[in-house]
Amino acid sequence: MKNFFGVIVSFSVAALLCACTDYAQKIEDEYGPEDSSGKDGVSGEMTDYRDGRTYRTVTLGGQEWMAENLNYNTPASLCFVYLEENCSSYGRLYGWPLDGICPDGWHVPSEAEWRTLFYYVGDNSGTKLKSTSGWKVGMSGSDDYGFSAMAAGAASYVDMETYRELNTDAKIDVLIKPTAYQNTDRCNEYHAWYDCGDFFVEIVNNESSAFNNLELHFYLGATPALEKPISLGEPQVSFGEQTVDENGECYLPIHIESSIPAGGRIVFQIKWPSATYADFINGWSLLEHKGEGAFVEFDGIDLSQAPYFTGDESQRNELNSQGYEVDSYTLDPYIPVYYNGARIAGYGPYYEPILFFSTGEFAAFWTSSAKIYPDSIYYADLSNESASIVEDASDGFLSVRCVKD
Repeated sequence: MKNFFGVIVSFSVAALLCACTDYAQKIEDEYGPEDSSGKDGVSGEMTDYRDGRTYRTVTLGGQEWMAENLNYNTPASLCFVYLEENCSSYGRLYGWPLDGICPDGWHVPSEAEWRTLFYYVGDNSGTKLKSTSGWKVGMSGSDDYGFSAMAAGAASYVDMETYRELNTDAKIDVLIKPTAYQNTDRCNEYHAWYDCGDFFVEIVNNESSAFNNLELHFYLGATPALEKPISLGEPQVSFGEQTVDENGECYLPIHIESSIPAGGRIVFQIKWPSATYADFINGWSLLEHKGEGAFVEFDGIDLSQAPYFTGDESQRNELNSQGYEVDSYTLDPYIPVYYNGARIAGYGPYYEPILFFSTGEFAAFWTSSAKIYPDSIYYADLSNESASIVEDASDGFLSVRCVKD
């Protein structure tokens, strides 16, 4: 049925378009720019007064569409790989449900409204509606109508096994060294290890571009009333107040104000005026994580080695409690890293795994139409030569184009 319908549509609209090679200019000439609103082929603009953002619009098939992806910030939306510049370029990716995300007077288009658009455009609807840039080689469109569908990619919640295999987190490593450096009067082999309290933290940027203004969430299992630590070392580091997250877990915000160049690293020390490891023994970031529910296998941070690690931040190999030379720094994947307010690496409590995919080759937009089952939603796929409507689960994040009421 779909193929048959597509053939009929292609034939009818192709015949129509042959007679109107420049329909937009015809409308403009006939009505003038001030009387062309709502006329097919005419472009305009609208302002979303919730945030002041202005969008180009285009009228096609009697429907006025946004000619740019929606970029209104909601709690259920995100930027591709959590980078704000991707929102600026491609708009935001939105999770279901979509209630109220379009401005007043506009709405998320239904499956039928998308089909009306495809019918109007006719043959090779995907190519004609796609932008001329931002696509992988050989996939760009002709953008005949100024609709400018962009290859913004998508994101989806996935199961743990898939996430481990395909995760697209930023390649930023956080390593922890429990240490007695400059604190051997309180932290030494003659005292209990839990009387120690200091750490060295190393952040390694394995990406191809620099990062600045990163923030770490160090889950120490402490209370919000815990005192602030101080930082020693060259990088500019500051600490926020102990913060309780949305799930009731407490973390120490660590603001990294120094820039970390591509392939570079920084190291700094965390010293507590009076707090000790006894305050941190239940910290998510320090505990062992293993088994089915673990994002990655992690033996935890062995705090009992602190009295034996007395060297400064540059001394990696030290003798442990058994007298063996070991690397004193441990890679800790359970300290989430944030950039521009979004998690880009590391895992906090209750984190749900999300994968990003297909930027440069996938342009998909939510419809407001669902099947009988609430987790089955239709979306419009404009990635290929011919646009199509696809049914899928509602656990993904896709672009949104709003259409006028």
